[in-house]
Amino acid sequence: MAKQAVKNPTETPAQLEQYYRDMLFIRHFEEKCNLAYRQGKVGGYMHTYIGMEALAVGWLESIKKGYDYVITAYRDHAHALLLGTDPTAIMAELMGRKTPAERVVQCTSSILKEAFMADGASLAGISRSALASHSHPSIVVKIA
Repeated sequence: MAKQAVKNPTETPAQLEQYYRDMLFIRHFEEKCNLAYRQGKVGGYMHTYIGMEALAVGWLESIKKGYDYVITAYRDHAHALLLGTDPTAIMAELMGRKTPAERVVQCTSSILKEAFMADGASLAGISRSALASHSHPSIVVKIA
């Protein structure tokens, strides 16, 4: 029989509770996005992050802020929320309204906070990743 993995959690109960609250906030936000989409308030097609909340919370908790880049292609509302983008700005942008979040080329899911780069075109993330490796500051923004 295989040996069981040794589990040594380093998170405090308060941190674990915050992770849960973050996941719950993302779920509720995505449910509202889905509702707005089904009511015809969001144009095009929208990919929600429902069911993947733990991925964003765990991944963004583990990155080195000020060092690592966050580049997404789509399904990036959770990333924007966790990195501090105002939920109202995200929702307004999804509905096609002018917001402070509109700072990149207009595509589906083109939400940008001073923390990450997102674009609805999946291949755009590849080119941005390549540029990030050369630290091109006008294309990709480091996490503060």
